[in-house]
Amino acid sequence: MLVRIGERLGDLDGQTFGHLPSGWSILYQLARLDRRTLERLIQEGVIHPALTEREARRLVAQLGGVTLKTPSVRAILRERLRRFAQFVERNLGDWSARERELATKELTQLIEQIALVGGVGPIGRSPSSITRCELSTH
Repeated sequence: MLVRIGERLGDLDGQTFGHLPSGWSILYQLARLDRRTLERLIQEGVIHPALTEREARRLVAQLGGVTLKTPSVRAILRERLRRFAQFVERNLGDWSARERELATKELTQLIEQIALVGGVGPIGRSPSSITRCELSTH
């Protein structure tokens, strides 16, 4: 990625380069554009320092005539839950009793909220039959 950025963007003058975002992932996306298009989009303000990677990826895809597939809500949910589980696994040993209590309280409230909205709690039981103790163990 860095080689591609250097090859495609390395010879930009300082003034032009100052209009680019700073993340290398974003720069990699922008390096996929031809030079003329890149410079035009900078002049038009479409490419600016606050441009995100997602915006850059969409822009490059749009200019290439490609429609990006938007991940489903289910896929996003699974990925966020997976990343949160990894975070907890990595950091749980460093949490104080107070931090563990806070996490348990907040997660229990989320579980209760999910169960109430869905009308069914864990393992197919109605939310009214679920005790706080059962929620904290699932």
